[in-house]
Amino acid sequence: MEINQSTEDVGGTTRIDGNEVPIITSRELEASVAIRSGGTLVLGGLVRENKRESQTKVPFFGSIPIFGALFRSSSTENVRTELLVLISPEVLVTAEEAEKLTRELKKATELSKATWYKGWDLGEREEWGRDEFPESENNQRVK
Repeated sequence: MEINQSTEDVGGTTRIDGNEVPIITSRELEASVAIRSGGTLVLGGLVRENKRESQTKVPFFGSIPIFGALFRSSSTENVRTELLVLISPEVLVTAEEAEKLTRELKKATELSKATWYKGWDLGEREEWGRDEFPESENNQRVK
């Protein structure tokens, strides 16, 4: 299986002919892998590091030389982001297998028949996955 993944971000701006134009940074991942049907493959390495500097100040007072340092503050923030791609391929040989998997996926994603509750507390729920929860003053059924 051949895998190509790319992501683009705005890396800053530059001025061209008096206009601010974004600088687009691109990260790309290419891989050739072999994996069993139903297995999960994890691809990583698309890392981004941003350094953000900001300054806040009280109007007028923050601009006064020497004395203005009491009325302004600067901060630097380093942000690291890593993109992980998880792929779980499923090889379907016959049309019947494809149809069966399609029905299962559709059934798993149908939310219209689900029962949702408003105002419930996680501490009260001991068994996740049950179809029915007891109704009370705090647990009002929402459709």
